[in-house]
Amino acid sequence: MDKSSITRDIEKPLAYLSGLRFIRDSTKESKESYESNQLKLDATMNKLLRCVRVANLPEEPSAKRVMYRTQRSVNAICLAVESFTDSTPENSTAAEDPPTLYDVSDMSIACRNLHNHMRGQYPELKIPSPTALAFLVVNDMNSLIMEVQEEAKNLEKALDCADAKLLDMAKKEVEGIRDPTSLKLLSEIAANVDEILMKAVKQQYQALEGKIENSVRNLTAVGKSFVNVGERISGAGEAITRIAIHVKNSVDTARVGDSAIVTVGNTRIIR
Repeated sequence: MDKSSITRDIEKPLAYLSGLRFIRDSTKESKESYESNQLKLDATMNKLLRCVRVANLPEEPSAKRVMYRTQRSVNAICLAVESFTDSTPENSTAAEDPPTLYDVSDMSIACRNLHNHMRGQYPELKIPSPTALAFLVVNDMNSLIMEVQEEAKNLEKALDCADAKLLDMAKKEVEGIRDPTSLKLLSEIAANVDEILMKAVKQQYQALEGKIENSVRNLTAVGKSFVNVGERISGAGEAITRIAIHVKNSVDTARVGDSAIVTVGNTRIIR
C-alpha cells in the first residue's frame, strides 16, 4: 500500500477542518434555532402591541421602534456568528474586527417615548422606567455578542493547533508503519476523522447555543413585563370607568330654586 496516498488521505480531512467547514455546518443548526427564537420574540412583541391598543394608547411609531431595536439586537447575534463562518482561517479578519455593539440610546429613546405616552394617558399610575428596560436589553445583547466573538476566536485557535498536531502525528505514524493491516486501519481512521471532529465542534456550539437561548428567554421576559404593564393599565382604566358609573348612578343632583336636592343611594338631602 502506498504510504503517500495514506498521508494524502489524512491531510484531506484535516484540511477540511482547517477551512472551518465543521463550524459552518454546526452553525446551520444554530441558525434554525435563532429563527425559531425570533418567531417567539415576534409573538411576544405582537402581544405588546395588542396591549397598547387595549389600553387605548395610540399606535405611535415610537412603540414600533422599541420592537425594531430589540429585533435588530437579536439579528446582530446571528450576524456576529456568521462573520466567523463565511471565511477560512487563512484569510479571515473577522476575529480582529471590533464588534458592533449597541448603546443604551439605541433603545432608551424609543422606550422613553412609549413611557411618556403611557404616563400621559394614565398619570395616576407609576410607569416603569424606560432606562432600566434599555439597560437590561442592551447590556444583555452586547455581552452575548462579545461572548460569541471570544468563543469563535478561541475555537479557531484550538482547531488550528489541533490541525497541526494531528497532521504531524499522522505523518510520523505513517512513516513508522510497515505492515499492510496497520496501513489499512490507519486509512479507515483517516476516512472517519472528520466525523469524529464534527462531534467535538458540535459540543462547543451546543454550549454557545445555550447561552443564546438564555438571552432570548431574557428578552421574552422583558416583553412579558411590557405585557403585564399593559394589562395593569387596561385594568386601571376599567376600574376608573366603573367608579365613574357608580358615582353617576349613586349621586343625582337637581336644582330647585336656590336649594340643591342631592340623592345618595335612597337618602335625599336638601342643601
